[in-house]
Amino acid sequence: MLEKKLIIKEKIIKLNYTNTFLKRLKGLMFKKEINQGLIFINKKPKNKYQSTIHTHFMKINIDIIFLDENMKLIDYTTLNPWKIYIPKKDEIKYIIELPQNTIEKEELLKNKIKIE
Repeated sequence: MLEKKLIIKEKIIKLNYTNTFLKRLKGLMFKKEINQGLIFINKKPKNKYQSTIHTHFMKINIDIIFLDENMKLIDYTTLNPWKIYIPKKDEIKYIIELPQNTIEKEELLKNKIKIE
């Protein structure tokens, strides 16, 4: 799996990058814990339904952030296993799944986010 970095202030969180349909479909399914995040990139974002996330077959809660092409935070949520989440807006380019409580712990809503 390819790797990207989520940068918040000086903190770096490693992200696995899913670049195929099957990797996107599998995502974090069957994981009992995660030590790093997962990033999905919509090459041509059109509508919010392209950015729908599910937690089927997952055993853990996760934080999810949705960013536009300018890295502006569009939406966020914490999702329990066996749920589906449709973001509130269209034009989402980056979807990042993180361990639960990362949004609060890293103050993601207050800080500028960068991906490398």
